[in-house]
Amino acid sequence: MSDCWYIPEKVEDPRAENRLTPNVPGSYEKLAEVNVFYKRYDPNEISDDVEAFITPFLKHINYQHFDVVNLNPSVLGEEKFDSLASQHFEEHLHEDDEVRLVIGGTGYFDIRSKEDKWIRVLVGPGDAVVVPAGIYHRFTTTPEKNIRTVRLFKTNPRWLAVPRGPKAEETEARKQFLKNISSPRETVCGTANAYDNNVFTFRFPLEMDNELNKVMAHYATTHKGDQPLVAIVFVMGSVDPLTGKSWCPPCAEAKPVVNQAVDRLRHKYGAGNTLYIELPVERPAYLGNPSFFYRKHPFLQIQSVPTVIVSHLKRSTAPTSPWYELLEEKLRTLEPEVNAIASS
Repeated sequence: MSDCWYIPEKVEDPRAENRLTPNVPGSYEKLAEVNVFYKRYDPNEISDDVEAFITPFLKHINYQHFDVVNLNPSVLGEEKFDSLASQHFEEHLHEDDEVRLVIGGTGYFDIRSKEDKWIRVLVGPGDAVVVPAGIYHRFTTTPEKNIRTVRLFKTNPRWLAVPRGPKAEETEARKQFLKNISSPRETVCGTANAYDNNVFTFRFPLEMDNELNKVMAHYATTHKGDQPLVAIVFVMGSVDPLTGKSWCPPCAEAKPVVNQAVDRLRHKYGAGNTLYIELPVERPAYLGNPSFFYRKHPFLQIQSVPTVIVSHLKRSTAPTSPWYELLEEKLRTLEPEVNAIASS
């Protein structure tokens, strides 16, 4: 994904960039919020021999079939190309995940955000996109009118679009999608039910400080007793929906360690005095980005993922201070161990 940005509800030329004025950028995190997944591959690995690349990839993600589609008037003819372009640009959903790998040309996926706004996603060679079943979206080429994609299917190849409307709202795919994006997030240490179980997760780095300022101010005001309040921050690679695993293998290995360590801290200090904060990191936003927010953050300053930070709530700092100034760091590690975390 070269770029993504918000666009108006109505556009005159579907193939123009159609940015808002001023431009409002989208983000990997906003796409992940509606379970849209993106991954970048080296185009040179796949363009010469598509089948050799795709066959093991299909096995890896438990898909069964693929085909290659060329959307180009010189291949399809002007009439068929225009007909397909009009069909693809009508807002619709699918009852299956739409998995696409771009191997030539460029195009735009328009995705409905959680707030029902359009986010335009520019894709080009090497970009893999998973558009989940039940989400409203549409597609168009760029002005060059040329894109070549590999379509991947779990079972028999099919492309069935349900236009936005009452019928689409009643599909099981739509109902399940809405349930998925509105349900509390699952974390390594259980469902993120916030103050009900002291488990939190934050998907958006740029919003994290504001949210944690509220959280820590609450605990600084309400925490009583002789036992310290311990806060465990776990920065980890997000889960790849194609595989159900973190894109970061060391993060996957760290999960049971963190889970066990948090259980021991709950036993040691009490569940009411143990706060778990999970910060998932999206692969495209993090890898190769020295300016990634968590790298530059005055408290987190992550060097790599996974990172585990254990802190205790200070008793003498004003609740209005930034959240990290309310904490006294006890442990920071890139290689989590149960005993080290539990003894903090």
